[in-house]
Amino acid sequence: EFLRAVEYQIDCDFMRSALLVLALGAVDALLLPSMPVTSRGVSSRSARGCVQMKAKRDKTPEGIRAEQEALRAEAYPQLVEQLVTWLEEEPRKYLLTDEAVQAAPWAMRALVPLRVVTGVLMIHHGSEGGLLPANFGTPGFEGFVDYVVTPYFGFLPGPPSFWSAIHDYVEFWGGIGLAVGLLTRACSVGLFVTMAGAVYFHLASTGLQGFPFGHVDNYSYNFEEPLLYGLIFLLFSYIGSGPLALDAVIAADPPEYSDGP
Repeated sequence: EFLRAVEYQIDCDFMRSALLVLALGAVDALLLPSMPVTSRGVSSRSARGCVQMKAKRDKTPEGIRAEQEALRAEAYPQLVEQLVTWLEEEPRKYLLTDEAVQAAPWAMRALVPLRVVTGVLMIHHGSEGGLLPANFGTPGFEGFVDYVVTPYFGFLPGPPSFWSAIHDYVEFWGGIGLAVGLLTRACSVGLFVTMAGAVYFHLASTGLQGFPFGHVDNYSYNFEEPLLYGLIFLLFSYIGSGPLALDAVIAADPPEYSDGP
């Protein structure tokens, strides 16, 4: 009789706790109108509460596993919704031009010739020895491997020809991407890295050459050109493509269609 009385008391406590969970769910729905809760949502929270309380009564592996399954089932739809929202909003931000630049129309227009001309001028730097990049076996490509990459970038892992090919692909396709305004920030970052390597090469091979007041035979310091290119690429990696670019077309808001005539 004593054991039956104890079991009856435990069942009563469990039922009272379940009713309390239902009441709290209803109060939650009334106090948070900005987060509409359907009957299904209340029942899911109630079910989770019952599972949690049952697990507290009986801390068996099955009870703990059931509690984890309930939590996972409730969190999964929210995670999927957050992922979809992120995929819809975040990648688009990297294609848009910086808001401060958009607020100045004259700056937007001035960026177009700078971006296009810089990209076009960069294309030939990535195609030594031929029309396309990475022309293995040609004097231009092999000379770059033997006289630039091998002696000055020997600390990089892998064969020097691999890094020479990477250099060519980045400057060739990155120049095209910058000129047409496609993935402008990504192209600009890659081109900036190659220009940083070029500045390092020239400083390591010929030094500052009397900078800033020294005079040299070709009227420009060897590191001068890649340094200026690098600053331009750094600029576009921050502000984006500007107008007249494929990035602007891709990131544009889709047109809204009305149901009316």
